[in-house]
Amino acid sequence: MPVPTPLKDRPSIAAAVGKTGVNPWFVVKANKALNGKPEDMAEFLKEENQYLARRQSLQLANGKPAGFFVRQSPVDAGEAFVAPVSGTGKQADREDATWVVVPSLAKKADCYSFESARDRGSYLVLKGQRVVSAAHDATSASALAATWCARPGLAGSGKSFESASLPAHWLRSFAGDVYAAAKDGKHGFDGGKTFDQDATWKLADPLAP
Repeated sequence: MPVPTPLKDRPSIAAAVGKTGVNPWFVVKANKALNGKPEDMAEFLKEENQYLARRQSLQLANGKPAGFFVRQSPVDAGEAFVAPVSGTGKQADREDATWVVVPSLAKKADCYSFESARDRGSYLVLKGQRVVSAAHDATSASALAATWCARPGLAGSGKSFESASLPAHWLRSFAGDVYAAAKDGKHGFDGGKTFDQDATWKLADPLAP
């Protein structure tokens, strides 16, 4: 979990996090606390609440299909896929489609890890080139596999995420599943006319705040 922010730094933390573009919900919560009562800021500054404020849901930046988000499911061995999830749906489904966007486990600048809101300690990682939600085992290889570096969206908006353990491979939706795919790779999930759109994401409000 992130270290609680000292009171004197409260305006700067919202600005600093806002510049990354990967934690918009954190910025919303921070600004709400800044504009509220002193007790609102004190509540926000609690370690657990700062951690929860880093929750986001991931959807394709073009918003198509509408209402589809990156999620995982224990039934599918944690494999990540893109599916419709409603903000009024079951709590478990909404948590499966919500990720805590934290500084990368591999401690790389401008890179992040996506921790499952439902299963703390599990992150979006590579299994081959398939993306799954799996527990971090505290090794450097596991940390690298769970690290995604934020880049300007390949499609011109939003964010694209390059794998730290497999450079030039991008978090991509393909046929409903999620891969680390290359523009010029040899696999069926690599390349193609829609590659940039399929590898560009919007950090949406968390389905399970």
